[in-house]
Amino acid sequence: MISKKKNAANEISILLITWRRPEHTLRSLYSALISCPKNIYIYNDGFSQNEIINQDIKKTRNLILDFSKIHKNIFVN
Repeated sequence: MISKKKNAANEISILLITWRRPEHTLRSLYSALISCPKNIYIYNDGFSQNEIINQDIKKTRNLILDFSKIHKNIFVN
């Protein structure tokens, strides 16, 4: 019979704070998912007055939303 031991790492949650770096956010999400946390909470800081920066923020937010649709343990602010 296989014993089901709880892994302490699976009982933790992760808070990921993001802003305008979609590539870094993607790598961070993959790393977080590999550790199999109970939940991943993602906060994305607000827009700026610079439209070029806002384009990266929008890309980051869309990436986060796409991941949250696939992984039900990801929660977005």
